[in-house]
Amino acid sequence: MDDLLLSYIVPVYNTGQWLEKCLLSISSYEFDSCEIIVVDDGSEDNSSEIIKVIEENDNRVRSIHQSNQGLSSARNAGLEIARGKYVLFVDSDDIIDVQNVLYMLKKAMDENADVIAGRILCFDENGTYSKWGKYLNKAVFPDGVSYLQAIYKNATYAPMVFGYLVKRELIILHKLRFKGGIIHEDELWTPTLLLRAKKIITVEKYHYLYRTQRKGSITSSSLVFNKIYSLSVIIYNLTDDYLRCLISSEKTVRALSFFRWRINVLCSICVCIDVPSGGLFRIFKDFSLGCLSYFNREIKSYQQ
Repeated sequence: MDDLLLSYIVPVYNTGQWLEKCLLSISSYEFDSCEIIVVDDGSEDNSSEIIKVIEENDNRVRSIHQSNQGLSSARNAGLEIARGKYVLFVDSDDIIDVQNVLYMLKKAMDENADVIAGRILCFDENGTYSKWGKYLNKAVFPDGVSYLQAIYKNATYAPMVFGYLVKRELIILHKLRFKGGIIHEDELWTPTLLLRAKKIITVEKYHYLYRTQRKGSITSSSLVFNKIYSLSVIIYNLTDDYLRCLISSEKTVRALSFFRWRINVLCSICVCIDVPSGGLFRIFKDFSLGCLSYFNREIKSYQQ
């Protein structure tokens, strides 16, 4: 197990309608040096049965079954048992192009890169396709700060964690885990990860097919309060993490434009959400604005 090159981590919650197609897109490709970790996060549909059948027919598949604890917990559970040199997170209603993933893996190993960023093909239930990353050109960045600086300038950033093949050693070294109890957790995980990478490579390969706007997805069904709360938590943590990195490393200042932009975007989303009347909604909006004001004040102080 310790010589595995790749760990796919697939959290599952009530996605039986698409799950088999997702898992078969991975398992149908003959590549023995990988494991497919499927984390059933308390599904109440037929997802468990689908996982069982595929696991029985493919010794690369390893399943975890837990009570419903959310996407962050499911991803973290997968990370706890992962053994691959590199990790790719996969949403259970999406599809993988394994051939392009293996291209990215070879590139990562040849260059000893911490992160490989690929392109994403988006599709919806009506069969409409769009491309993310079509302007993401092949390049090598000596560190995460340089990459963040570049994607701010050319507007090629996507926070979705499945856009990146990640060296597991980087995750272990910095004890990176997904924060529980929030939605849109990728908005926190991805910048935190990229800031710490030593070498990042971008490739002109579409390795991931992302299903957008499916009915019942967390994006369309999450409560307004949870969205505002989550954005507030993310803004606070991004602010705190970047400032701490800035104090410990002067080179981090080159990523300032990216973090200032991203925190402003998240704060704007939070403030513009049309919310019902209620003190808690106002508190979290004010908290988000307070984090933004604190961030700008601290950066101004640092620059002086």
